[in-house]
Amino acid sequence: MGDIPAPDNYVARLDSESFDIIAARLREVVWRDSQLPRFIREASGRIVSTTAAGVTDGEPENYAPALKATYIAAQALLFNIQNFEPPSPLSRTLDVSAGFVFAPEAGSSAFSYGPWCFGVVIHCDAAEGAITGPINFGTTAAFGSVFPVFLINAPVEQHVLPAITWPASGSCSLWVTPRGTRRWGEGLLTARHVVEKNFDAVDVTPVGGSAVTTSTVEYTACTIDAAVVDASGVGWPTGVSPVTIVGSVASPVACGATIQLEGKNTTATGSILRIHQDVLFVGTLFGQRIITDVHGVPGDSGGVIRVLPSREPCGAYLGSFFSAGEGTPKHGIAQSLYQAIEYFELNAFQ
Repeated sequence: MGDIPAPDNYVARLDSESFDIIAARLREVVWRDSQLPRFIREASGRIVSTTAAGVTDGEPENYAPALKATYIAAQALLFNIQNFEPPSPLSRTLDVSAGFVFAPEAGSSAFSYGPWCFGVVIHCDAAEGAITGPINFGTTAAFGSVFPVFLINAPVEQHVLPAITWPASGSCSLWVTPRGTRRWGEGLLTARHVVEKNFDAVDVTPVGGSAVTTSTVEYTACTIDAAVVDASGVGWPTGVSPVTIVGSVASPVACGATIQLEGKNTTATGSILRIHQDVLFVGTLFGQRIITDVHGVPGDSGGVIRVLPSREPCGAYLGSFFSAGEGTPKHGIAQSLYQAIEYFELNAFQ
């Protein structure tokens, strides 16, 4: 499948110049702070397999320090945002993430360049108001510096097909098996919202494969938007092997890393913008999300997001939302695969 962009206004992509300049400013302050949580300090030395936005394979590995800086900064901001008191009541919060924010009208900060800024986004569903954002909502501190906190009001358009007849249609990110004995032995991982209206009949398409109609064998009605469907009668493709999921302490997800979205109807290459990830906690208290500057179309829900050039999976695609108000370019949102795999206690293959 070729590189197929979504049919709407498809811009707001993180460019290499903005990444390089903002990451360089982060590096100046990150390394001065020796009071980082231990897991952040450990992870900061292990980001070696990813490349920065716009950097092709074969480029020098001197971009690794930039990715380390964006990861550490995002984790520190997520840690500190727990103490943030919003100036006004919020509607239902969908997710909180830290990293690169497309904020062309938000003014400048010490960590902004062009339309991009490094900070925190509180993402709400806009159920009772207009689609807006990012709106300056306050500030939070880290490394002796001040970072902006933005509010985005925008519902997530889940990319499952169709909405009228069933079975529903979506994509699958990984082949999986349970780590212990269960009532199923071979499965495919997809998004929960693909299966939740009819657990017994769902049409899914494995990456690189053909559509199959099957039933749900594992899910949870919680913040983790993931489910396992039965693959016992599908027949695994030749060459499937165990795969490392990006998202652990040893292999964290970094803002600015190059990724590829692969769904039933879309293949697109872009960058990770923001993360909401806790590498030590995979429970259902909050859904861990990855925000990207590319998105798919209906039918792509459950598809895989891979970090390049390693092609290791990091996310299960969920849908898109307006990045800066109604009619503006859309960004993608994904479920952290590491959270899903660890919570369901699965072995992953691709």
